Amino acid sequence: MAFTGTALLKVAGAATLAGGITLGAFIPFNGSNTIDNAMNKISEQAGQLNVFGDQQSQLVKKITALKTTRDQLRAQVEALGNQRNADQNEMGLLQEQLRAANAEIKDLQASLDSADANGENLAQRIDDLQNELQIANDKSAELQKQIDTVGSNNSKPMSADVLTEVLGN
Repeated sequence: MAFTGTALLKVAGAATLAGGITLGAFIPFNGSNTIDNAMNKISEQAGQLNVFGDQQSQLVKKITALKTTRDQLRAQVEALGNQRNADQNEMGLLQEQLRAANAEIKDLQASLDSADANGENLAQRIDDLQNELQIANDKSAELQKQIDTVGSNNSKPMSADVLTEVLGN
């Protein structure tokens, strides 16, 4: 049968322990120094164990504090993400309102341009009508003079035929 590495180590360890016990049985024991050394070693290790316990407690407190900080930071990240989403939604609405306002401005500008063109046309039309009115007033005044002249030459009333001749219609 072949021994594996682990089995061989166990056999060697057992043989060493058995040899030590056997050898220890033949050597007289005067172990006050050994007991003192063992007591000192146990005392040192107890102190180190207490230090280890204190350090472990401090590490647990730090880990707990870090977990709390992590959770707070996650909550802040989530809140910032939610705020970003809300801001993006608001920005989209504002951009849509801006597009609508720009379209309305464009429509109003077109209406203003059209009104300006109509105003220019209306101003020209008013000028033309005022000129026609002046011509008509001048013609009316001339006809009135002719009527007055004809009426003063003839004391008899004018007939419709005479008026038609004077007016030329």
